[in-house]
Amino acid sequence: MPLPDRPRLCILGDSHLSAPKRALDAGHALGQRFEVELFGAPGSAFRKIDYVDGLFRCRDTETEEMVLKVNGQRRELPIDAFDALLIYGARLSSPRFFLPVLEALASPDHAMSAALLDLQVRRFLSSFRTITAARAIAALGRHRVYVAPTPLYAWTEDPAHRSAELIQRHPGARLAEPAHRDRARALLCDAAAAEGVTLLFQPEDTITEGAFTHARWQQHPGDPLHMNAEFAGRLFDLLLAEEDRAAGAADAA
Repeated sequence: MPLPDRPRLCILGDSHLSAPKRALDAGHALGQRFEVELFGAPGSAFRKIDYVDGLFRCRDTETEEMVLKVNGQRRELPIDAFDALLIYGARLSSPRFFLPVLEALASPDHAMSAALLDLQVRRFLSSFRTITAARAIAALGRHRVYVAPTPLYAWTEDPAHRSAELIQRHPGARLAEPAHRDRARALLCDAAAAEGVTLLFQPEDTITEGAFTHARWQQHPGDPLHMNAEFAGRLFDLLLAEEDRAAGAADAA
């Protein structure tokens, strides 16, 4: 008897897509569970990909050529060609949310009211075009939608690195404990889940110094933002766990 067709998953992203690609090339189980297709463009070119009426399309031919190098066959992406979507990185800056919020939760000197915390959540979920697209796709009711924002910056004491600047701006974030990170994640995840979007955040054991990623997960030394294939594999594990949980709930219904 022939095996049933695997569900189709699109991973949409920017320069962070190199880590998922390497994880898939290394044989991660996600590639056995899904037919996976990558779509996106590096750097600022990603901002020239728009989601309109069920289709991700490029604004100009230069961006199309970049997308074609990533995908290999498509210059535009009809979302209904897929069962599930994972937005990976895609300019969704998790430090922009977590650094001030973790500082507020961990440091009495920077405490935020519940109303201000809610405002931070709403700003994050409304300030990025890709989150808006994820919410619109989830509202269609035909796709499972996952979003993995950019990782926390890798920890370094080098004053020339971006993480050093963030430490100066939000010193209290280094005081954050697991309970603070759990609460910060829950604030975002619950709000996104209410609109059908599942957020995937890096596992707790990848975090050091309160609000930073341990340097062992870096793709290249000296690059504090892009993580390696093993890191992407850990996020894939979270996605597969969510798929298993949803399948179990459906079987029990």
